[in-house]
Amino acid sequence: MPVNMKSRESRDITANVVNRMPVRVGDKLSLLPLRDILWIQSKGDLICLHSQVSDYDCRMTMTEVQTKLDPSDFLRVHRNAIVNLSHVVEFSLPRGGNAFVYLNNGKSLPISRTGRFALRRYLASYSRVQSNPRAKVVKEATRAR
Repeated sequence: MPVNMKSRESRDITANVVNRMPVRVGDKLSLLPLRDILWIQSKGDLICLHSQVSDYDCRMTMTEVQTKLDPSDFLRVHRNAIVNLSHVVEFSLPRGGNAFVYLNNGKSLPISRTGRFALRRYLASYSRVQSNPRAKVVKEATRAR
């Protein structure tokens, strides 16, 4: 693949990231800030955005919504759950048992095997950024393009 195509793809990914999600409240359409979303649940062809205040159903698939979210802020932990990492209190990752993520509202969600791998990748990239301050600057500069 030519170098230009690769950089264009990374720009396209960041161009799809949004700051707010449109939600229907009665007969009105509101824009819910992503920072207010605790977690996202799949309900077939619908998703449910869970916030501190209320839950909002949207006609969208998990894959569609995942492409609109910043991967440094949201993590898919299960085929039917995406969590906002700023609302995560802790992860329970026992070696032989079921893994869970605990949110700041007291909710616990299961983590699938695939979700564990995604979490490990996220934590590995986080530890690399923390151990190398220059890497953080380069990562943020790359995301800004």
